[in-house]
Amino acid sequence: MEDSNIGQSQTKKLLPSTSIKDVHQDANDLNKEYVARFEEDLRLQANILARNEDNITSRPVKDALSIVIEKRDVVWQEELLLLALGIFLGSFMSGFTIEIRTNPVQSRYSSRSTPAAQPRWSVGQYV
Repeated sequence: MEDSNIGQSQTKKLLPSTSIKDVHQDANDLNKEYVARFEEDLRLQANILARNEDNITSRPVKDALSIVIEKRDVVWQEELLLLALGIFLGSFMSGFTIEIRTNPVQSRYSSRSTPAAQPRWSVGQYV
């Protein structure tokens, strides 16, 4: 693999002729970290795809790139779905608890809702 430290003169050759801003050292270090993580993910996926081959060719690398990109898109969609479900569930639970507090459900067997026990028959009825 080539040296990952590309000088500013080499960077100007690679990028369009628009103005190149100086990159702060912290930003440059962070950029290198992200590139290293991406490279690690890409290499791991390429190794998985080329597990039965002797060498990793460009085809598994290209396939790995599409898988890594699709995985990123799926993660974004899953996060959006979880956010929407969380909002829906939170709204439902909030409304549900408010309704329970304002209109309590009375059980048929609670002492507040049943009338006093009446005998089914009385002695005076048959006399």
